[in-house]
Amino acid sequence: MAQPVHLTVLVADDEPDLCEITRRILTRAGLTVVPAAGFREALRVAADYADEVHLLLTDLRMPGGSGAELVERLRQDRPDLRVLFMSGLPKHHPSVLELGPKAAVVEKPFTPRQLLDAVNAALPAAAGR
Repeated sequence: MAQPVHLTVLVADDEPDLCEITRRILTRAGLTVVPAAGFREALRVAADYADEVHLLLTDLRMPGGSGAELVERLRQDRPDLRVLFMSGLPKHHPSVLELGPKAAVVEKPFTPRQLLDAVNAALPAAAGR
């Protein structure tokens, strides 16, 4: 029998309460969550985390750098990193539009079901999620 795949999500958000709520939702769904309080901490945490990160769930706008900048930096060492952006901005906002039509974005505020659906859609299909 094959071992279950344990999927890891790096969550980067500068709002501590939202980061914690997101961690709880994802952990209850069986995912391993590595939280990071914002842009700079996400860079540090990713550099220190030796295991595979299957998904980066990042706020679009944070002090110190954007979610898009974070993706660019992390993909230097993790080129296959999947990404899901979180944003409280409307879909037609220039910051959201510049991500491109294929970017995965979950709008804040989100329900646990909306978050899990977006995360499941962004994770590798081979993981059986």
